[in-house]
Formats: sequence, C-alpha cells, structure tokens
Amino acid sequence: MNKSDKNQIICEHWETPVIGSESLWLYRLLYTHFNTYFFFHKDRDEINDPVYVLSIRGRETFKISDEGESTNRIHELLKYKPPYHIKWPKTFKVWNSPLAIEVCRGLAIPKEEYEQMEKYQYIVLAQNETIEFVTNKEPKWEIHQNILLDDLVIQYLKKDSLD
Repeated sequence: MNKSDKNQIICEHWETPVIGSESLWLYRLLYTHFNTYFFFHKDRDEINDPVYVLSIRGRETFKISDEGESTNRIHELLKYKPPYHIKWPKTFKVWNSPLAIEVCRGLAIPKEEYEQMEKYQYIVLAQNETIEFVTNKEPKWEIHQNILLDDLVIQYLKKDSLD
C-alpha cells in the first residue's frame, strides 16, 4: 500500500516501549512552551513501576479524549490496522486520517509540497484516555525507574525552563 495515497486511510502499529502493555494509564500531562510531555504507567496499582514519558514539541497539535468521546472515531480509524503478534497494541500511526489532513492543510507551505508530504497522526490508547497528535518530528519516549511521578514532572519542568 502506498502511504501517500491521498484518499486511503492506512494504519500501522507504532513500535514504542508501551505497545504491548496490558494496561496503560495516563497519569500527568505537562505542557510547556517548548514541549508537551505525557507521563504513563503500565500498572496503576504499582508505585514503583517505571514511568514512561512521551515528548512532542510544544507547538504540535494534540487531542486528548475520554473513552466515550473517542470510541467510535478511533474504532473507525483502527479498523484499517494490520494483524499483528502483539496481544495488546496500544500505539498506532494512521495515514490520511481526518485529523492529519486538517492539521497538514493548515501548514503554510506551497500546494506542491502539501501534496507530496505524508499526512499521518499518532494514537496512544490509554485505559482512561486516547491521545492523538500530529507531528513531523519523531516523538521521543523515555523510561524512568525509581522516581516519584511528581519529582519527575518537576525535573521535566526545570529542564524546559533552562532551554
């Protein structure tokens, strides 16, 4: 399949540290001028579990919706996903989704460049929310062990204040 086909929605599994998690919980969101950080736990009952941090640039478009609001829309996008060996896929990349097309259409670029570019969005399925975003820069994942979530959030806030 050609991912740049303007009319065809294509879905792939997005290889991340949380792709095969049985449960995934969004615990915090930190939005700064430079970056947006999403803080996840795989198991909400274990305080010593690693914290998974997804970072995107601060000016990138993202959407967080609860299960009820996003269920039909996300289900429609993910019906195009390929069969895969992962038991609980939680992360996806979707080409030509309505959100990706809308965000890309708003870019101040020549029409020829717009028509050539790939238009895709990322999706993270957490237990309590669905996170969707569009970015042309690869999102960054980091894993942190043996740190309290509040302390980690403060570290990221301080890091961004120094940039």
